[in-house]
Amino acid sequence: MDEFDRQAARCVFVGIQGTTPTSAELDLVRRGVGGVILFKRNIEDPAQVAELSRTLKAAAPGPLLICVDQEGGRVQRLRPPHWTAWPSMRRIGDIDRHGGIDGLNGTAVAEKVGELMARELSACGIDLDFAPVLDVDTNPANPVIGDRSFSRDPRRVARLGVALAQALERGGVASCGKHYPGHGDTSQDSHVTLPRLAFDTVRLWEVELVPFVAAARAGIASVMTAHIRFEAFDQLPATLSPVTLGMLRKSTSTIPSTPSPGALAPDRCRGGAWRSRARASRPCRSSRARRAPSIPARRRRPATPRSTGVSRPR
Repeated sequence: MDEFDRQAARCVFVGIQGTTPTSAELDLVRRGVGGVILFKRNIEDPAQVAELSRTLKAAAPGPLLICVDQEGGRVQRLRPPHWTAWPSMRRIGDIDRHGGIDGLNGTAVAEKVGELMARELSACGIDLDFAPVLDVDTNPANPVIGDRSFSRDPRRVARLGVALAQALERGGVASCGKHYPGHGDTSQDSHVTLPRLAFDTVRLWEVELVPFVAAARAGIASVMTAHIRFEAFDQLPATLSPVTLGMLRKSTSTIPSTPSPGALAPDRCRGGAWRSRARASRPCRSSRARRAPSIPARRRRPATPRSTGVSRPR
């Protein structure tokens, strides 16, 4: 492999088919992919997942991230009886809205969930959790987000999402806020088709972008982009839009002593939204890639908690 191929491989996260890797899948890992994403089909019990993680990392020529979607609620790959049944993000938001529970306010509950979740994930060799969801739950008809979101209030989503993300990272598991710049008000599933949002920029900065700007300013490890067209910015899906992707860095560039945003990882590239765009632009040619091309998340020192009040950068 030449240097271009090595660098390209680092930008690809792949999935495997079963609970143990095939020889062909190990060969793919040896080519230097950035990470392997685990799904339900790959998971039996803690010992098996830990052994799978060890086997994959042993085959890799360099650092390899083992990743999973462990949000809580209806999206968690590691489930009882071997792992904890985590509450949905909406449940944590409701606890916060009602003043807390058992002497803990909502922020403390989010931190505790992140801490304990990291303990279970790291024990299995998992390095990156595609959580928390930072979408604002503003559309009751949304077929994808719903109770995966903390709240209809963007500042509550920002505060609780940052708290959970930072707790994950203190526990040694990188976080990934999703789905930038906001999937909460769509009425379509971006895994099936290409949703479009026609809100003006004022609305987007006041609602959808608030949690993501807060996450960027807090320096969380990574953010996942959505295959959604935000027509106020341009006609490209957010994942392919330089304008949209550049806004997170712009949101922190004018604030002294603020950590630069972490890595960007697109949602899976096999959905209908991606295929409809890929026919024209061919941005990703790997049929094996589940969320590729992606940039491996950097491990970051936990950031000092910051205010999640967000204003549009000038």
